[in-house]
Amino acid sequence: MLAELRISGSAIVEDIEIELGSGLTVITGETGTGKTTLLTALALLMGGKPEGPGTAVRQDRMTVEGVWTDIPPVVVERIRDAGGDLDDGQLVLRRTISADGRTRAFAGGASVPAAVLAEVGEMLTAIHGQADQLLLRRPAMQRDLVDAFAGAEHLSRVAEHGQVWKS
Repeated sequence: MLAELRISGSAIVEDIEIELGSGLTVITGETGTGKTTLLTALALLMGGKPEGPGTAVRQDRMTVEGVWTDIPPVVVERIRDAGGDLDDGQLVLRRTISADGRTRAFAGGASVPAAVLAEVGEMLTAIHGQADQLLLRRPAMQRDLVDAFAGAEHLSRVAEHGQVWKS
């Protein structure tokens, strides 16, 4: 669970620290209150590319840091494989962007490729934006969701029946 999110040095948000509770967190507010900046910062921690106004650097460096608790064992193993470790049962992910656009990623105190953040990020946090429900209008997305829900055994049976039908 994401317990804390800190942003410093952003051109939009100078310094902010947010403590989050367990369960679902919903970020709402008026236009221009920083929702996009928060989501952009979180996306950076998930291995995303620094693009858009939410990643503009105020001075020398922008830093985004997240603290997770209740870490799944598979994530702990991956962090240790990358050279990092937990700190008192918490995982700290950090990403910095310098004024010249260079980024550095850290997981559990170790410098890691951004791909490691992306790999563990998808196991730690789910982010849904305001237009995500529009994807449900696409027949391919509907099919993918039903297939994912049904599982691998169902997919293999559908494939078998499809082959029989085609022949």
